[in-house]
Amino acid sequence: MTDQKNFLLAIIISTAIILGYQFFYEKPRVEAMRAQAERQAALKTEPLQVAATPVVVTPIKREEAITKSPRVAIETPSITGTIALKGARFDDINLEKYRTTIDPESPAIALLSPSGTEHGYFAELGWLSPNAQTPAPTSETVWTSSGNRLTVETPLVLTWDNGAGVLYEIKYSIDDRYMITAETRAVNNTKQPIDLHPFGLIQRLGSPVAENIGIHAGPLGVFDKTLEEIDYADLQEKGIVENKATQGWVGMSDKYWLTAIIPQNGADTHFRQQALPRQEGTVYQTDFIAAKQTIQPQASLTFTTRFYAGAKQVELLDAYSEKLDIPLLDRAVNFGLLYLITKPLFYALHYLYEYTGNFGWAIVILTVLVRLVLLGPLAHKSYKAMNALKELQPQMEQIKERCGDDKMKLHQEIAAMYKREKVNPVAGCLPILIQIPVFIALYRVLMISLEMRHAPFFGWIKDLSIADPANMFTAFGYINIELPSFLLVGVWPLLMGITMFISQKMNPKPTDKMQEVMFNLMPIVFTYITATLPAGLAVYWTFSNVASIMQQAWTKHIMAKKKAAKA
Repeated sequence: MTDQKNFLLAIIISTAIILGYQFFYEKPRVEAMRAQAERQAALKTEPLQVAATPVVVTPIKREEAITKSPRVAIETPSITGTIALKGARFDDINLEKYRTTIDPESPAIALLSPSGTEHGYFAELGWLSPNAQTPAPTSETVWTSSGNRLTVETPLVLTWDNGAGVLYEIKYSIDDRYMITAETRAVNNTKQPIDLHPFGLIQRLGSPVAENIGIHAGPLGVFDKTLEEIDYADLQEKGIVENKATQGWVGMSDKYWLTAIIPQNGADTHFRQQALPRQEGTVYQTDFIAAKQTIQPQASLTFTTRFYAGAKQVELLDAYSEKLDIPLLDRAVNFGLLYLITKPLFYALHYLYEYTGNFGWAIVILTVLVRLVLLGPLAHKSYKAMNALKELQPQMEQIKERCGDDKMKLHQEIAAMYKREKVNPVAGCLPILIQIPVFIALYRVLMISLEMRHAPFFGWIKDLSIADPANMFTAFGYINIELPSFLLVGVWPLLMGITMFISQKMNPKPTDKMQEVMFNLMPIVFTYITATLPAGLAVYWTFSNVASIMQQAWTKHIMAKKKAAKA
């Protein structure tokens, strides 16, 4: 009995430690990243020369920065913006299908912004020259455009003549979602062979705080089918991280958005992730330099690079990965260590969302289905064992009174009671242990689901991706007073705490008084933790508790019927 209680207590304490770690340690750490990014770091790493960012003390407005370069428009159903002809930069991209707030009239998400703005974030693709005799385009080069806009139907060609016999071209094409294809071509009109390196980079000023604790935000990449993620703070400490591969990609990841540059497969490629000190703050850069390409006289060479700039839609990333042979592109979505469980659950939730049209009800249905259907037999076995132990509690108390402080005799008599009553004290532990990964995976699914962003449930829940806005300490909005954040407890976190308390009371009472006190405090602790999490997670947890209560009640009813029939 003591071993089982200790095991269950360990599970609860472990869960509390995980959530407490995220709330009390990880959250302050992430918030400190912004302050850390403001300070100069003593780094010796030099950036690609073409990517040198001008020294800017005072950031300028995004709209003003856009006017500082001639541009061509990008117009697709998913992306709008412009390409800067100076440097051939993608530094003005808006995601038309996603808004900054739940108001459908609010501005579209501005994913990329020009250098010099407060949140400069851009990408460049092109060629590097290893010698001065073959000038290559730089970030100051002004390209000539074949047209005035890039659309799904109309590709765009940029050209620049270096004046020394080499013509550079970039042909851009774009689909109706978020993938841009750049065919960078160099034509050697000289009488000597020339050497060039294809390159690509993504550069970002500052380290934005993750929208959710526990979700990776920062540089990442796949190198020969190995995913590597690095936090902004860790990259600042290391300065530079380098990899070599013949197949892969690098990029920058936020909770819901992704930028990635994907060089063509087969070329020996040097990938880098860097933190670069600047007067205006720390600049983070991911880039690649492909192996040297030799172009013979009167010949040309084309190198294809793809650039993804958009939402992290799993089904879309899967489609690109398969169609374009891009390894592990879906891993840009932070599925966590339980990938093999998390991803199927994600697709199940996505299907239910499409079927119901409401993400909140999709959460409810998936939670109940997982709880009752997939884990029903395991949970039934666990609850059956717990109910059997609960019925033995009167005998347990008698044994404790009889044995007093004699621990050896106490354990012997308890073991004899288990044997006599044919009860296995650890029978309920294994089913619980098996269930834990499933529920952790489901929890992760809700944290990463793009569909939960700005998704309403019913009533006051207008956005499942933020904390429940109702507050029991203000009579749920009827009293207009300001309270400290730790007193902001919404309806759904409160319901979660109540259902958790009821579920616990249906289990056998701990024999140890200290364990009993801790068990009674857990619903209160978890209520406050849940109050800071997205409302969708509170909905999930509440209905998971309700399903647990229903299963426990049903198991108790079945056992009572069997006992009565046997009597």
